[in-house]
Amino acid sequence: MRDNLNRRILVIDDNRGIHADFRKILSPKSDGSYGDVSASLFGDTPEKSKFAGYEIDSAFQGKEGLEMMKQSVASGNPYSVAFVDVRMPPGWDGIETTARLWEVCPELQVVICTAFSDYSWDDMARRLGQNDGLLILKKPFDSVEVLQMAETLSKKWTLARQAKWRVADLNAMVSQRTRELRASNDQLAQEIADRCQTQILLSAFSTLGSLLSAAQTVKDAGQIIVDTADRLLGWDACLVELYSPDTNVLTHVLNADLIDGQRKECPPKRPSRSPSQLARKTLQEGAQLILKCDSPECRNEESPFGDATRPSASLMCVPIRNGKAVTGMISLQSFTPGAYNAQSLETLQALADHCGGALDRIRTESALRKTQEDLRQSQKLEAIGQLAGGIAHDFNNLLAVIRGNADLGRIDAVGFSSDVTGCLDQISAATERAANLTRQLLTFSRKQMMHSQPVDLDDVMMNLSKMLERIIGEDIALRCRHSSALPLVQADIGMLEQVLVNLVVNARDAMPSGGQLQITTEAVSFDAAPDSAHPEAKPGDCVCLTVKDSGAGISPEDMPHIFEPFFTTKEVGKGTGLGLATVYGIVKQHQGWIEVSSQVGTGTTFKIYLPALKSPRTASNDRRLTEDEPPRRGKETVLLVEDDEALRYVTHLLLERSGYRVLEAGSGPEALKIWESSAPEVDLLLTDVVMPAGITGRKLAEHLLEKKTSLKVIFQSGYGGEIMRDSTEFLRRTNSCFLQKPCAPHDLLRAVRRCLDGLPALREQFPGVAFEPSPVSYGTRLN
Repeated sequence: MRDNLNRRILVIDDNRGIHADFRKILSPKSDGSYGDVSASLFGDTPEKSKFAGYEIDSAFQGKEGLEMMKQSVASGNPYSVAFVDVRMPPGWDGIETTARLWEVCPELQVVICTAFSDYSWDDMARRLGQNDGLLILKKPFDSVEVLQMAETLSKKWTLARQAKWRVADLNAMVSQRTRELRASNDQLAQEIADRCQTQILLSAFSTLGSLLSAAQTVKDAGQIIVDTADRLLGWDACLVELYSPDTNVLTHVLNADLIDGQRKECPPKRPSRSPSQLARKTLQEGAQLILKCDSPECRNEESPFGDATRPSASLMCVPIRNGKAVTGMISLQSFTPGAYNAQSLETLQALADHCGGALDRIRTESALRKTQEDLRQSQKLEAIGQLAGGIAHDFNNLLAVIRGNADLGRIDAVGFSSDVTGCLDQISAATERAANLTRQLLTFSRKQMMHSQPVDLDDVMMNLSKMLERIIGEDIALRCRHSSALPLVQADIGMLEQVLVNLVVNARDAMPSGGQLQITTEAVSFDAAPDSAHPEAKPGDCVCLTVKDSGAGISPEDMPHIFEPFFTTKEVGKGTGLGLATVYGIVKQHQGWIEVSSQVGTGTTFKIYLPALKSPRTASNDRRLTEDEPPRRGKETVLLVEDDEALRYVTHLLLERSGYRVLEAGSGPEALKIWESSAPEVDLLLTDVVMPAGITGRKLAEHLLEKKTSLKVIFQSGYGGEIMRDSTEFLRRTNSCFLQKPCAPHDLLRAVRRCLDGLPALREQFPGVAFEPSPVSYGTRLN
């Protein structure tokens, strides 16, 4: 049908004769008359003009013709030409019929058959409108004219239909090509966008690499990572953690949340945690994407931080990997539904993988730097400790001279005015305070002797509570809270009391306008592996003493120096800088450690951890054993060996006034010379421990005891009892005694008398060995 002429013609006329005329003209003829007509019209020979004829259908009213037109259109075989009479009573006229035919088939070619007395052309144009598919055939009509119209209009209809099909084909081709071009454009746009995104990623990763190479801490690296993630993907909350597969613990690096329109860091309450269900799935299975459209009803999948009341509608979690090892986790959250997709997750995973090696390197380097810093700090403190011990030794010798002379003056104070005796009392009191300072130096340098015994920290705290209330004053509220069934610790009670007093005094000074002070004790246990929260922790059971204040806090720049001796932030004359150094030394002597947390303007918390006794014994916290009776006089001979001439003089004078005969020497070799001539007469060796000329007090005592086993020996030193720690067995075997300088005359004379009488003069300071007390020796007392 698309290549052949449409020869279907519909004739609508109420006159049956008209139908017969049309059939005679347009139907096939066997007599060749059509060929003659065609030859005359188109110049063909009758032989070439093979008339195919037209298919003529007749309708006698407009409605009938309309129905036939509808059927032909519905069957896909429409009419190409319709000859319509103008007047067809009693139904529609030709004008109305034509209008209705065009409604069904707009491309129909219509010939209106009319007489001279019918409608004018203007009337028909006004009713039907301008249409190039309309012709007028005047009655009576000529056969040739009818045939010419049929031929021309059929070809016109066919050509129009073919043109329509061609246009449709062209439109289809154009639409297809348009779709192809649009798809190509979309693909090109996507490729351009992908290329731009790739360039952005490459640029971001290149910048990221240089930034990470300069990062010094894991936290610095975490901040760089989340800033990069924000530029690439955006987030309302983020979390970066490091993972330890050995302990199955996630350690906090950085938590941040969008609060009041600003990104704020939100440190967790605990620096480490066990993986949650989502975190465990991420670490084991890989990246996780969670999208929630119903955001008002959802809650954070991870541990909440920051503003935990807001739900996250979009969540991505990816593992940080260094090769095949999973070393951490990154989580991004958005409060907007559908904020992330699979490509976002892929980008975040690429970012995490890009950072894995750098984070491991930074973590390793940070640990190395901390170890090196701890070593330097330890070496520095050790050097300072050695210096402090030396200063304390020399200072104690000076104090011994001052105190000895003052005490001798008080003994001979008969006839002195009250002003003179008062001055002597002030001198003695001043030497006592000075001795306390040297005692702190010795404690810091770990050269202070200890009286170690099972101690209940709760008893120590409660026994001191009244005194502590007087120390802090009425503006500070003190609350003491103890733990039930607290394990005992092996400790020196006096040293623990000093730790508590020093911390309370510092807390008081940090709260000049009053505040809250809380002291608590509790039992804690630690696993084999220390974590970042307790880096010095030792495995096993411990007792924790906590002193927490609401004071001014410690600034971050001061925190690394607080345990250094002589470091203080107080005004000149308000502090010695030895308080926390002494606390540090005492705790280390007790095999414990200290943890400090502080925030400027909020307060400071000190936690003292001491090892608990595995088999606790009954605590003995009574330090008040004393002997008040005056020492008895004697007449024995004492060999006094002291390199400090002034101290030797005052000690000589004290012993001589108590009835003893004194032989004195300024060094070990000098003492040996005296011994050679006076050995049978010497009953007691009173010697300094550290002396010049190559012979120490111990070497001298060993040599003389070999000559005379009945010789009694008392050692003295300004260094403290720790200097004799290596002599434990010697002290036990010889039943020798140790006194720390400066020593009150009463204590020195009593020790000499008891030693000569063979009475026990020592309280155990080391296993099986005891030491004579002095006013500056913590926890020592007489039997």
